[in-house]
Amino acid sequence: MALDLSKTATALLSGLGDASYVKITRTTGGTFDPVAGETTGSSTSVLDAVGAVIRLNSNLIDGERIVATDKMVMLDKGVTPTMTDMITFDGISHTIVQILETNHAGTTQLWKVVCRG
Repeated sequence: MALDLSKTATALLSGLGDASYVKITRTTGGTFDPVAGETTGSSTSVLDAVGAVIRLNSNLIDGERIVATDKMVMLDKGVTPTMTDMITFDGISHTIVQILETNHAGTTQLWKVVCRG
């Protein structure tokens, strides 16, 4: 049986701040028009995520793909982040650079998202 600590992770992350601190903006659908240079027909939704911004581990910084000014956001498993999402905290939108899943025996515990603002 897999050890599921996701509820514990959610409780700990909730204790670090209010539940609406981290928002994920997700755009879905749409068609890219190369002549106009824009995407039309897409929809955008804003999702509340339980998360906390933490210091980026210096071992992850390689100076190219991940730089020293990037931020690490730990999210509970309530919302699965994608590379096309935008993460907003402190009123600033950040692009996602890398998504790391903490997974024990096939059960997602939490997400670690490296983002750049």
